[in-house]
Amino acid sequence: MSLKRKELEVLKLVNVGKTVDEILFQMETSERNLRYIIENLNFYLKKILNKKIEKDRKKLLIFVNENELNRFYEEIYKKHYILDQKERAEFILMTFLFVRDIRLSSIEEKLGITRATLKKDIDILNETLKKYSLKLELEKNRYSIIGNEKKLRHLKATRFLEYVNLKITPLDTVYIFQSIDKNLLEELRKVILRIGKKFSVEFQDDFVKLMEIFLYVSIERVNQGHIIDRKANYKFLINTIHYEIAKNSLKKYLDKNLSYELVHITEYFISGGVTENIEELKESVEKYLNGLTLALAKKLRVL
Repeated sequence: MSLKRKELEVLKLVNVGKTVDEILFQMETSERNLRYIIENLNFYLKKILNKKIEKDRKKLLIFVNENELNRFYEEIYKKHYILDQKERAEFILMTFLFVRDIRLSSIEEKLGITRATLKKDIDILNETLKKYSLKLELEKNRYSIIGNEKKLRHLKATRFLEYVNLKITPLDTVYIFQSIDKNLLEELRKVILRIGKKFSVEFQDDFVKLMEIFLYVSIERVNQGHIIDRKANYKFLINTIHYEIAKNSLKKYLDKNLSYELVHITEYFISGGVTENIEELKESVEKYLNGLTLALAKKLRVL
């Protein structure tokens, strides 16, 4: 026996007091199937919490507090849970983003699936990756994520931030993040704070967390030979004091001759000092710098 996401969603609906009809409508399931789901849930609720779902007229009732519910989820995810197709695709993505030298056989073993199922899941994953201009592709007998380097780094950084502090998740984050060098992350945090002082700004904590993992990912990708060699606003940014500060502060981690890489990073540091909204930062950085360049050009023409 095991549980899946649909069954845990039913438990959440029961716990917030939804009626049977509301659950049937929201889950798009039949009464017969709901009875089976409740029986399956009750098996594990009894085993883990010594509780069960009761039926009272048109309602299903269970009395569990938040701590009990979290304990139940943790136990289920650890020992009794089967990922659905969407969750498997997410696990595959996270594995290829973070686990080194991964083999398909390792993923099959972790997920308990066949090679044919894995390839179908990869096809589903590639539909998601299209919006990032990325693709999981077989190359020299090994799968790897290829495509837009900048978007790949952003994807890796944002996925790390999304999952790293989650205590309750169906994905095995201990396995996924096993190769992350926590000491290097802490080093980079200190470097970022020093850069902020040299910029005469105080970076917000959200920005520091983003830059910490973004720098980590950039250094890792450069060491693997994936180097950015073009950048809008390059000529403008390379002549700023901010570029010199970033270049000198990061010389231990990035060769000073990697000017496009350093310009790319400088752009982020500048943006961290001019906006209070981290999501806005990520989306508008190019627009901000383009506008600044045009304004300077206009001023110079007037002079």
